[in-house]
Amino acid sequence: MAFPNYPDAAMVSTNPTSFLQVTDATTVDLNVTNGITTLFSNPTASGRVFYVTDIIIYDPSTSLTTASISIGQNSTSWNDILANATHTGLDGATKYKVLVPVAAASVEVAAGGNVKIKVNTAQGAAATAKFRLVGFFV
Repeated sequence: MAFPNYPDAAMVSTNPTSFLQVTDATTVDLNVTNGITTLFSNPTASGRVFYVTDIIIYDPSTSLTTASISIGQNSTSWNDILANATHTGLDGATKYKVLVPVAAASVEVAAGGNVKIKVNTAQGAAATAKFRLVGFFV
């Protein structure tokens, strides 16, 4: 079963606990140290909290051997959903990884909140990958 894209706050109110793919593919430049890209903004009008259950990274432009990333909503660190790590198994355009939020307990994304990805260590050469978030609203 494919997850529907998250189009607007109206869908959240009619499907409050459905699992949703809330982002279209977001291409991230992995060769920019401290590069920060917004992956998801929970509309204030949704009035709901979003919980990230999975982060999918796929379609790397090259073998990712050095780049490290973190994902979160705590400004400057951006690591309260996914801790800083490299993902070296992504060595070709047909590879993907499903990443799980930090085990300690991820934070919820309140209405009006943003989830961002931070490149902590640049790849050292041109490199991109695509990211999608999956989760549910309460």
